[in-house]
Amino acid sequence: MADGAPPAHGGQRRWAAEAYGGDATRWLDFSANLNPLGPPQCVMEALRHGLGEIAFYPDLEAKEATRALAGYLGVAPGQLLLTSGGMEAIYLAVRALQPRLAIIREPAFSGYREALGASGVPALSFFGPARDLLTARIEPGTLIVLGQPGNPAGGLEDRTLLLALLGRLQGIGGHLLVDEAFIDFVERPEDHSLRKSANEPGLIVVGSLTKFYTLPGLRVGYALAAAEVLQALRRQMTPWSISSLAQLATVAAVSDASFVAESRRFLPPARREFATALQGTGAFAVTEGRANYLLLDATPSGIPAARWTRGAARRGILVRDASTFPGLTPYHLRVAVRTPAENGRLVQALAEIVRAR
Repeated sequence: MADGAPPAHGGQRRWAAEAYGGDATRWLDFSANLNPLGPPQCVMEALRHGLGEIAFYPDLEAKEATRALAGYLGVAPGQLLLTSGGMEAIYLAVRALQPRLAIIREPAFSGYREALGASGVPALSFFGPARDLLTARIEPGTLIVLGQPGNPAGGLEDRTLLLALLGRLQGIGGHLLVDEAFIDFVERPEDHSLRKSANEPGLIVVGSLTKFYTLPGLRVGYALAAAEVLQALRRQMTPWSISSLAQLATVAAVSDASFVAESRRFLPPARREFATALQGTGAFAVTEGRANYLLLDATPSGIPAARWTRGAARRGILVRDASTFPGLTPYHLRVAVRTPAENGRLVQALAEIVRAR
């Protein structure tokens, strides 16, 4: 068994198999925040029927997939750039904007700091409420980055507040990058998303089909912004970065209204039931949030996150050690919401770890 630190991102089944033994395909993965109902069957069928497309170059501009995704999001195709996952959209935005400084609303996805660091942009952490950014001292040319909903806590910011913050940044030549990778898990995403405001100067909205449609292996993401900003992002992009299969999957996924309805009917009660069960162990304080994951504070148990992750891994289950998120403690974990049976299996495993301490 390996004792090295786990990877910075979730979903690393192969690393777990090497570290703990066993078959990489058999891990029950709560470390990656994916929709347990996906991928949609229509996507799998589209991929099977479209396998022959791998013998040809993909559409360089991904026109059909762009039109389909724009229709789903309710934006003009000219405001949308399809990317190889939401992560690429973040990297492209940083490279294109080249801000003097960035402020990250913490705790936050580590990919923001990775993208900023790759472009040599200094990043500051901001730990207060987002509304405090309206009055905080901000240097001209600053990029503010935050999640909507945030990761790992799953909280949502008031849309009016975010637009007010954008207005402040516009006045000093700054930009606001809003990561909506998990917005589709919210019961009424249109009430919280800034996608319809993406034509505003200074705003970039990035998103992903990876999580909601369970397509992490295909890397499907997007950026929304004014046309001139998208042109700057496109100039930073590697040609043919959106594969033919990713384009086919995008068209199929966003056409499946029944999958969206079923997911939004199933996941919120599953999340609430899961949060209640975890709280009932007495080992955790649970932050439920509005996405498909829960932030757990194991301080009541006296067991640090590293021991929880190792104990779960010995039982074939991956959970995310969230102590690596700035502002969190050595006792924080993050777990995805899966099916009730799978959630119950994790609760049972965590109860066994408590009894075995």
